[in-house]
Amino acid sequence: MTNIRGEFIRKAILQLAIAAMAAFFTTGCMNDEDPAAPTAQADSANMEQKLAFKAGQDLWKESRPPAYSYQLSRNCFCFPYGWMEIFVDGDQVVKVDTIPGVEGPYDLESFDKAPSVEEVFKQIEGYLNNPEYEVTASYDDKLGYPTSVKIHHLIGYNDEDAEFQIASLRP
Repeated sequence: MTNIRGEFIRKAILQLAIAAMAAFFTTGCMNDEDPAAPTAQADSANMEQKLAFKAGQDLWKESRPPAYSYQLSRNCFCFPYGWMEIFVDGDQVVKVDTIPGVEGPYDLESFDKAPSVEEVFKQIEGYLNNPEYEVTASYDDKLGYPTSVKIHHLIGYNDEDAEFQIASLRP
């Protein structure tokens, strides 16, 4: 009798633990935002971001140097993240390096994923055209490249959010 009761209690505890883990893993990273359709204010902000994007991209196309380097920082659940210096010749990333005295990036094997400025523009455009994301970006006044980008996933998991910073772009 005691053995049957002990087995019953073990099974009940196991089922409770499984239910608690399932609840944690399915809701632990969920945000508290209403997944309702975007409001007029959100649509207006998105339109402003699209106009700023177009102006920055047009300015970059007119004034981009044929070869350049810049420093990029990614803050997201993606690789590589942290600060890195990226060297571009034409449309090709030719070298990626760490920045002396600055932390990151942590995954040196993922340097092949380091983007050129053109690729950063493509990423921003993809998020701007996806209604599940809100993008806030600013662009350099002289060359048009993105200097700060924040991407917020409106529906689902907060760990899909990302931030990028571009600094020290030099021909």
